[in-house]
Amino acid sequence: MKNERGSAMLVVLTLTILIATLVVVNSFELSRLRGELKRIDHEQQKKFAPAAAKN
Repeated sequence: MKNERGSAMLVVLTLTILIATLVVVNSFELSRLRGELKRIDHEQQKKFAPAAAKN
């Protein structure tokens, strides 16, 4: 019984660490994508701003 409890605790701990790792990786990836989106938005504004001003 004690061995089963220890095994279950190890599984729960492993899954918790895996989920925490995924959260951290996703956070960094979202931050990187946010920066990429800002860069693309800035390029699009520079590209289309003069055309909009002429019309």
